[in-house]
Amino acid sequence: MDCLKFHECELCERASSCEYDKHIHSSWVRKTRMEMLKKVVVVNGVKGGLGSTSFACALSANIAKRGLRTALIETSFFSVLPDYLGYDSQTGLEIMMDGIIPPISEYGFSYLSPSLFMQKDKRPIFWDAEAVVKFIKKMVVNTNWGDIDCLVLDVSCSQSGLLKEIKTFFGEKIVHAVVLVDFKDAGSAQTVAHIDHVKLIAESVSVLSSPSKDLKPKDKLGSLPFVESLFLAGAKTGDVVGLIMEPYDSVLEEVIKSCL
Repeated sequence: MDCLKFHECELCERASSCEYDKHIHSSWVRKTRMEMLKKVVVVNGVKGGLGSTSFACALSANIAKRGLRTALIETSFFSVLPDYLGYDSQTGLEIMMDGIIPPISEYGFSYLSPSLFMQKDKRPIFWDAEAVVKFIKKMVVNTNWGDIDCLVLDVSCSQSGLLKEIKTFFGEKIVHAVVLVDFKDAGSAQTVAHIDHVKLIAESVSVLSSPSKDLKPKDKLGSLPFVESLFLAGAKTGDVVGLIMEPYDSVLEEVIKSCL
């Protein structure tokens, strides 16, 4: 008998006794979830500290503000997204018959982060690449997102090597990628190689550089325009999106045009 639960069997308390073919059930769930997802935008940094999660929050908030159903997934296991959005750790994730119910931020987008599945006392966790990719897939498939117009995927710099596996999973749904680079290393061979790597997974790529008096938005790296990324000195936890949305509306407009 089918357990009638709209998630992969790993979440089911009857997993050991369910007579339904688990492979068929899991394949059906993955296919159905993916059909409910229209577009994926990847946000990635050449290195840490460039504000990729802050930018991903601002991007998600601005897309949601346009009336589009938006979701954000943070993939880093040094997770900060729930802190940015003022998540109440005492609440915990809600799991219903049809999967995990993602929290909804005050900015109108739903979100998930690895830290929401971990113990309350935060500790660094090191997983191999295969485990990380599997976890990302589980966050997508085992969650009741509903119909999503745009999923923003915040991929940390330490997981850049997983982009091809992520592309294999999402396929043509990945339409755009945003790469944050450090202006001090903007022309380095490593940065150019990183951008070329990201260009393999997306139809179009926006390159955003960290602020510098020496670089202006119209400066170029190859054929890709520079615009300022989102650094916030002294931003308070919970206020991040509110602080970065207004000063960088023009930057976000440029990215959103490419994303949507």
